[in-house]
Amino acid sequence: MVEMNLVIYALSGVSVALALILSTRLMKRRKSKPENIWSDLEGFPVMSRTKAPVRQTMRPPQPHMFSQR
Repeated sequence: MVEMNLVIYALSGVSVALALILSTRLMKRRKSKPENIWSDLEGFPVMSRTKAPVRQTMRPPQPHMFSQR
C-alpha cells in the first residue's frame, strides 16, 4: 500500500504543474492580441476643435429679483 501522504503530495504537485502550464498559455495568448485603444470611444461623437462651444448671451436679471419686502 502506498502511503496516503505520498498520494496527497503527488496530486498537489500535479495540480500545481497543470495550473502553471495553464497560466503560461493564457499569458502567451494575451500578449499576442493587439490592444485597440479606440474601442471604447466608437459610440461617442468627435467634437471639433475649431468649433467653439455655443454660449448663451448674458442679460441682466429680471426686475422681480431686485424687489425687497
